[in-house]
Amino acid sequence: MTILILEKENEELRPAVSEAAAGETLYCFTDEEALLSFAETHLFQVVFLAAESGGDRILQLAKSLREMIPGVNLILSAESDQYLHEALRLHASGYITGAVTCEKVREELENLLYPVPSGKPVLRFEKGPEGTEIYANGEPVLFRYRKSGELLSILIRQKGRMCSTGWLVEYLWEEKTGRNPRSYLQNIRADLIRSLSRYGLEHIVISKRGHMCINMQAFELEGEFYNGQKKT
Repeated sequence: MTILILEKENEELRPAVSEAAAGETLYCFTDEEALLSFAETHLFQVVFLAAESGGDRILQLAKSLREMIPGVNLILSAESDQYLHEALRLHASGYITGAVTCEKVREELENLLYPVPSGKPVLRFEKGPEGTEIYANGEPVLFRYRKSGELLSILIRQKGRMCSTGWLVEYLWEEKTGRNPRSYLQNIRADLIRSLSRYGLEHIVISKRGHMCINMQAFELEGEFYNGQKKT
């Protein structure tokens, strides 16, 4: 489980979370922009926010994190219930009032609103009204380019075998296009890795000297491509 912490003052959250979540991965921040920048390229399941350190800015950050990952567990802390109403509107997992202690943090972690999956990440393929839909740990994977999802599907069909750039270009663009397909493939690859990184899956894409493949051992596969074959 990966936990993000934002705390500018008092420094109560960090030691309390460190003790209550011993063995988990923690990232601590004192700046909202730094946390948001980190969140854009990393997978995380729980965020502790000290509301007293920023008020409206912290609530806006919480909203941005919720939009980024709808199933993230937001836990706010404050001296009073001043921000409780806003926390409820954001569907926060928890709210800590008064002094932050290990016991309070542990209680929140034991009662998360959104369960944290354990083991390998899960990729699931489902047939939707507009084509194949891809989910990572139950969350829809959103790509900038439609062909990014196609590239992922092609690589999975190859079951970990290396595919040359030329072969991928021919497979993805059977018809001639006005743009440079090799350059476009680089953009698609970057989009694929960027999108997967939000779910901790960026490492499954392996590129070596004009070739690309998927590390099939790094995730569980469900749905349309069970064991690398289309499920009937």
